[in-house]
Amino acid sequence: MPEVIYKDNDNLVEVDELKNSATDAYINTATVTLTAIRDSAGVTVTGVSFPMSMTYVASSNGKYQATVDKVIALVAGQAYTAVIDAASGTLDGHWEIPLTCKIRTS
Repeated sequence: MPEVIYKDNDNLVEVDELKNSATDAYINTATVTLTAIRDSAGVTVTGVSFPMSMTYVASSNGKYQATVDKVIALVAGQAYTAVIDAASGTLDGHWEIPLTCKIRTS
């Protein structure tokens, strides 16, 4: 099921519990990037600048966050994909997370 991104709202994008799968240790020193938010045609959405650095949350276990400004050009009801990349030493991660844009009603 797709995650929700709200039109005309600042949206928090988060990676939680980033781990080394071989050791099960949390990675708190990675470089994590929201590389793009793409529409269903694979085109990067305009209105904000990508790539966007995701900041480590102090004293967390591998949590990284970025805020996407409300000016991003989203269309309610449309499908999008958040592309996230992480690197730590020789370890790399890549995610493509399905999103659905909605209008907040409550």
